[in-house]
Amino acid sequence: MLKFFSYSLFLFHLTLTLTLTLTLTQLLDKQVFIAGLPTFTNTSAQEQATMRTINQTMADFFDHNYVPPVAENLVKVVDPHTYGIHYSTETAQAILDTLLPYLN
Repeated sequence: MLKFFSYSLFLFHLTLTLTLTLTLTQLLDKQVFIAGLPTFTNTSAQEQATMRTINQTMADFFDHNYVPPVAENLVKVVDPHTYGIHYSTETAQAILDTLLPYLN
C-alpha cells in the first residue's frame, strides 16, 4: 500500500508541477520545450515503466512542445555497476542533436 501511495503522490506532484509550468509560461507568453527521459535498459522493469509514464505525462501536457527521448539504442551507460543512469558523452551528444531542431 505504501508503494502505491508514494507512486500516486509522485504522479500528483509531477502533474501539479507540469500544470504550474504551463500556466507560468502562458502568463509570461514564453514557449517552453521539455525533453523526454531516455530509457535505461539496466534499470528495473518498474523504473522503466515509471519513465514511460513520466514521458507520456509530459507529452500529454506539452503536446507539440514535447521532445521525444533519444532512441534507446543511442543510450550508453557509463556506470552500470553503481546507479546505472549516467550516460556517455556520445549519448549526451545524441540528446543535444535531438534538441537542436527545436531551438531558434
